[in-house]
Amino acid sequence: MPEVSIPEPMSDQPVRRGRLTSEARGLVEDVKKWVDLKVQLLQIDLEERLEGMLNRIAQSAVMAVLVLLTVLFGLFSIAYGLGAWWYSDALGFLAVTLLLAITTVTFYAMRPTLVKLRRMQEVESAPELEAPVERGVLPAPHRMDETPEPGQAP
Repeated sequence: MPEVSIPEPMSDQPVRRGRLTSEARGLVEDVKKWVDLKVQLLQIDLEERLEGMLNRIAQSAVMAVLVLLTVLFGLFSIAYGLGAWWYSDALGFLAVTLLLAITTVTFYAMRPTLVKLRRMQEVESAPELEAPVERGVLPAPHRMDETPEPGQAP
């Protein structure tokens, strides 16, 4: 019988290394694509938010102009109506002017209270602040110049 030589197994080290590097390159490419898609998603989200804010601003501006015109014509009507009742347009416009002056002074006097109430409502309705405070997660307040005792959290 002729002797058959069995070839020694070739080292598959270069084949493995090549496969691993190609898979690593593929993984890097996938991560790059994922990051690019994430950036695009954030851009689209930011654009949608900006578009929504601009739409709300435009709607508010249109509503403000319409309300201003309504109030203006309403005040003219009241002034002319009072003027016709008192047989003097000047007295009608004077009465409306005095009413607006009293309203302005009242709102000026109430302004700090209205702003303070509005801020308190915004703070109370903030969802970020409710959960940590309820669970007692927030540390006790301390001054920056105080050094905590050993074993205490800063």
